[in-house]
Amino acid sequence: MQLSRPLWIILAIACALIVLAANTINSSTTTTAAFARARSTYHQGSDLSGAPDVVKTVVPSSSLLAFVGVFTAIKSDRRQALRSTWFPSSETELLRVEDDLKIRLRFVVGHLQDPADQAAVEEEQRVHNDFLVVNVQETYDNLVLKVYTFFQDVQATYNPAYIIKTDDDLYTRPDRIAQAIPQWQARGSGYIGAMRVGTEAHDMKESPWYEPLGILHSHRYYMYASGCMYALSREAAQLVTGVPFSQRRLAGGGEDASVGLWVLGYNIPYLDDRRICMGLTDDGSCPDNFLVATAGCNGLCDPVETVPRLHQDPNCTKTDTGDLVLMESGYDFGPVGCVKVDDDGNVNKTSCFELE
Repeated sequence: MQLSRPLWIILAIACALIVLAANTINSSTTTTAAFARARSTYHQGSDLSGAPDVVKTVVPSSSLLAFVGVFTAIKSDRRQALRSTWFPSSETELLRVEDDLKIRLRFVVGHLQDPADQAAVEEEQRVHNDFLVVNVQETYDNLVLKVYTFFQDVQATYNPAYIIKTDDDLYTRPDRIAQAIPQWQARGSGYIGAMRVGTEAHDMKESPWYEPLGILHSHRYYMYASGCMYALSREAAQLVTGVPFSQRRLAGGGEDASVGLWVLGYNIPYLDDRRICMGLTDDGSCPDNFLVATAGCNGLCDPVETVPRLHQDPNCTKTDTGDLVLMESGYDFGPVGCVKVDDDGNVNKTSCFELE
């Protein structure tokens, strides 16, 4: 039987719609299953070979223990103070540290608003090649977006075991970070830092840390890692960046409180590592076992002068001859219980993070 031309057209359109619907269902199923695998990484130790569509294509796990991003902005004198002390001063030194410690160090900067400042950073990059530039306007109000973009870009491009955020006004020991990471891994830690809990939310609109949604947490903050330095594991970074930034709730208390809020939404193991963000001793020297030394100024007071002074202090630069002691925390971070649903549909509580 010969079909008329309009009937052929109708049949062709119907076939196309059936194929499109089948592909859509398959894509949705694949994406949902991939996101479920990502969320169950800590629970079952699965890999993240399938990532949700909202995450950039996941590169294979690299041999890097960590990518350490030193957040910086306009003040080039701070970067010079670091390059003359603990931060590698040349591209050759950067590669040597990466080979020896399996840690990649980079200054992290966005796009500067002043053309002269932007040109100066570009010249620094030409000379030192030690910047990671994120596609964010470099302002204080954009700091949360800068952190999110940093985690997203590093996770998608390098996929190290840990991604670490720190600042350009601190004295840091990259060699000790390399020693600490296996300790983190042995505990299954996904979110590491000097934890703060119960700090009061700012209710005054004039405050730069004004918290308009403080009522959600009774005007006191949940536990989060202090902003001077914190780390996310590979799996934690994939979970945190697996939701678009536009759908993230932000905390008014700072970028560190926002990251803590995002982590709170997942069953990610915390580690309160007291070697991070340790204050200087009463005589202005470095404490024992520190990873990052700071002071009472949300960083080192006058880091351009203080960082070089600390670098001449034997307590700050001494070579470790034994294991780096993991200090006891005031908080209890035992195995975290999680919930699994058995095949019969019943809830089964298990201790998901117990190490074998």
